[in-house]
Amino acid sequence: MIRLQHAAGRKLTESILKGTFPVFTEAELDKLGDKFEEQEQKLLGSGGFEGSLKEVGDLEKTLGIHDLATFTPR
Repeated sequence: MIRLQHAAGRKLTESILKGTFPVFTEAELDKLGDKFEEQEQKLLGSGGFEGSLKEVGDLEKTLGIHDLATFTPR
């Protein structure tokens, strides 16, 4: 499966480099954006990515690991 995904990625990269990348209409991009939004809501709940990001930040603060400078060697 991963080999197929890599092959598809290489084919897409090649078409981009050649300047033959498929152009989407505004309606197609809107439809794709709606699908991404729907999937985000399904996976992350009503707060979406921003809600999950806040939740992780709050959890890091609670655990005392929110300040990376504390863990960065000097």
